[in-house]
Amino acid sequence: MIKTGISAWTEKTLVESGWYPMGARSAEARLRYYASRFPIVENDGTYYALPSARQAELWSERTPDGFTMNVKRRLPCQRALPPRDAVDRGELNAKSQRRRGAKRRGE
Repeated sequence: MIKTGISAWTEKTLVESGWYPMGARSAEARLRYYASRFPIVENDGTYYALPSARQAELWSERTPDGFTMNVKRRLPCQRALPPRDAVDRGELNAKSQRRRGAKRRGE
């Protein structure tokens, strides 16, 4: 199944376009209206910070059963870095220490 929607129910150009009815002024009202017209939306706010459990519950309550909310999540790139707890405990091996030193020097 292919679902079609847009990138965010609060996207500036959508809000300014006049697509929402006059009574849909809050993000809550816009989500309810959007979800009544489209089956899916992308939530890019989650890219910047994880929502609280309560916020996720509210999104669920404001959308119909079967509605899909795709969430973005930025994962920090840690491929070249050792686990943070190992750094805190000073448990870096010589290879990790050399790699970190090269990154700091811009090599």
